[in-house]
Amino acid sequence: MDERQRIATLHRRFGLGLPVGTLADAVNRGVDIEVGRILSPTEAGIAPTPDPLVGVDLTDAGVSREQRAGRLAAAWLTRMVSTERPLEDRMSWFWHNLLVTSALKTRVAPALANQLRLFWGLGTGSLPDLYRAITVDPAMLDYLDGRDSTGSAPNENYGRELLELFALGVGNFTENDVRAAAAALTGWTTVKQDDKPATFVTRRHNDGPQQLLGTTVHDVASVIEAVTKHPACALFLAGKVGRALLGPGLDPASVTSLAASFTTSNLSVAALVRAAIDMHLVGVTGGPIVLGPVPWLVMAERATGARVRDLKRIGGLRAAGQVPFYAPNVAGWPGGQSWYGSSTMVARLNLAGVIAQATPPTSPALTAAKASDWPALSRALGLPADFAATTVTALSLVPDTFSRLAIALVSPEFVEV
Repeated sequence: MDERQRIATLHRRFGLGLPVGTLADAVNRGVDIEVGRILSPTEAGIAPTPDPLVGVDLTDAGVSREQRAGRLAAAWLTRMVSTERPLEDRMSWFWHNLLVTSALKTRVAPALANQLRLFWGLGTGSLPDLYRAITVDPAMLDYLDGRDSTGSAPNENYGRELLELFALGVGNFTENDVRAAAAALTGWTTVKQDDKPATFVTRRHNDGPQQLLGTTVHDVASVIEAVTKHPACALFLAGKVGRALLGPGLDPASVTSLAASFTTSNLSVAALVRAAIDMHLVGVTGGPIVLGPVPWLVMAERATGARVRDLKRIGGLRAAGQVPFYAPNVAGWPGGQSWYGSSTMVARLNLAGVIAQATPPTSPALTAAKASDWPALSRALGLPADFAATTVTALSLVPDTFSRLAIALVSPEFVEV
């Protein structure tokens, strides 16, 4: 890979793409500085991203729960588009799709907002810290019914998903482990219409010793310690993170190497991402990643300078099949080639048209599209290489500027990273 390819792909896989017209600046700074800006923004002098949820009305007064969740999603999208610290939101989006909580069931929007803040704060830190926090997170307790779990009637939903979907994977635990985790995690509850932290009620807890993964546990701390110290955990999360950042076809040897770095770092997510970046820089790849509608929209707005109105954003994403806080089930969105379904592609093209129309006249992307300068358009959009001949042919057949830009935004070169 040349410098442009390494840096553009770095920002598209480990961030949210480059902001409008900044590819040349990033290439001039060089790959080492760009890695530092992504991994250590504070040391690079990049100010913290303001909390976009401050001042957003998430109360019940006069609006539906769908409207409250929509306001929350819109605020997060705005932050993703404008942030100068994209890894925080890139990884928050990863955790949002792994440690799933959905507004379809969790109806307290402030609780969902606080969970999002949890991901912003802990999403690149210690995995055990993150998992202890999410285990007693009010939105998660509501979504997986932990709020009503008691020592006399433990609910197994969260314990099962922790072992199967969140930390270890199928084949690395037994039904007895599920029951043990469920019993040890009892006692935490929330007030249904409240956004305050969860509370621990001793009389609702089974404090008896439970055997989980060959270890004696009795509470949240001991459960998370047993789970995160299990050998399968580092390998499972290394596979999830590695394939999300390097490509779905990442080979087992590379996953094992990432897991070793993860283990050595005492399960630091930042160290795991750093190891994945190192692999990227020497050409390790798991093939193309098909962007889901949300990260695609964010990258498109960043690359063009467009700012789409919230209602059009949410409506377009709903039509495309992916809205923040509305994962279809606890396994999250399916991803991959499913995003090439006909309904999603039609919705994506319609939304690309909206983005093109919202692009400022001074945007380098719009200028290049108007001039039919396809190499300049690829650079303006922060792409790692010029458009392929098939895309150039398609672009050349489109008569007007905005449609050309829209076609570029749904081209394979932009949709895949």
